[in-house]
Amino acid sequence: MRRPVAIALVGLACASTIAWSDGESSHRREVAAWLDVVDADGPFVLLTDGRRGSEQRGALLDAARKRNVALALPGREDAFVLGHVASETAVGRVQLRQFAGNRPLLIGTLTLRPDGYWDASWRLELPPGEGAGSQAGRTATVQHKTLGGAVDAGVELAVARPPRP
Repeated sequence: MRRPVAIALVGLACASTIAWSDGESSHRREVAAWLDVVDADGPFVLLTDGRRGSEQRGALLDAARKRNVALALPGREDAFVLGHVASETAVGRVQLRQFAGNRPLLIGTLTLRPDGYWDASWRLELPPGEGAGSQAGRTATVQHKTLGGAVDAGVELAVARPPRP
């Protein structure tokens, strides 16, 4: 599998070991991230090497660094192959899973509001065969947030500790 062009630290669980900042484990797992952005100029996919989205990319990677998580965005090659897929369609979900490989996948939509604030929806999907517990299929939705607050919700979803049984 081809490695992503840019990676920022953003941690999540290894397949059998959960990595949290409280020192329970030093194992870290890269999280693939796919973010559809709709701003005043229209929709685009956030890429590691895209011309658009430098502010959103910076905010997302900064939030990831602060939480010590490895987050991988797609590059132009990935976006070219995948196109601008609708993640809710069956074809889109298969293509997104191919992009993620055996990594957890954080899927988000970030929409600029007319008042300058952001709405965001996020979903975390674990690789097939993982996540029979509380981490599988977790979602978060925020409205009327600053850019930082909107991306923080997604990164928090990727690193949040599930409740203990």
